[in-house]
Amino acid sequence: MFHFVTGGNVDRPGGPGHTTPLMAAAGGGHLLCAQQLLDWGAEASCSSPDGTTALMVAASGGHTQCVAALIKAGANVNSHDHSGMSAMMLAAAAGHVMVLRCLIRHKAALERLLYQVCCTCKAFGIC
Repeated sequence: MFHFVTGGNVDRPGGPGHTTPLMAAAGGGHLLCAQQLLDWGAEASCSSPDGTTALMVAASGGHTQCVAALIKAGANVNSHDHSGMSAMMLAAAAGHVMVLRCLIRHKAALERLLYQVCCTCKAFGIC
């Protein structure tokens, strides 16, 4: 906390995986902490060097309240990391239905997810 109080950058990546403090809070489902960081000026769509955002981390962990708070703060629901994964794809892969509903309500694009499903089906000879 001292880092932020003394004027540190709340969006500065650090720690394992070059995550931001907001990514760590959202990924752990710590809504109040994430909200405090947003109140201190953390950028809702800030990303790590590989393109991962706090929204993606929260979605993959199934933290619906954090996902909703990040979206309300302006997180881009359609951003994707450098491997092409989006919050929608990560939530679907982990089976987080409530997160998927939240993302869909906030206009997350389904096209990428559907394309990935089709590619997976073809790879396994399902369709």
